[in-house]
Amino acid sequence: MSTALNPFPEHPRKISLYPNPAHDQLFLDPDPQVVYPLSWDMFDLRGIPVGQGDLIHQADAIDIGLLGLADGMYFVRFQSGFSPAILHSTIVVD
Repeated sequence: MSTALNPFPEHPRKISLYPNPAHDQLFLDPDPQVVYPLSWDMFDLRGIPVGQGDLIHQADAIDIGLLGLADGMYFVRFQSGFSPAILHSTIVVD
């Protein structure tokens, strides 16, 4: 299962997260038209930050290490380019 997000509702751009549920790694696969820099933050259900990263240039799939995270649900927040638009997704770590 993957999660597709639309960074800007007026454009068909997306960010895919897979697999979901995930175990050791989560892959982030931005659409080639996503505006960079692309930043992400991950939070547990209490809102405590558990990870973050920035992508300055386009790449193929980017892996996000999940080792050390307890099983459960997490929220991932994305910001594309210098836009105030923020995207959210939910992942499950098992």
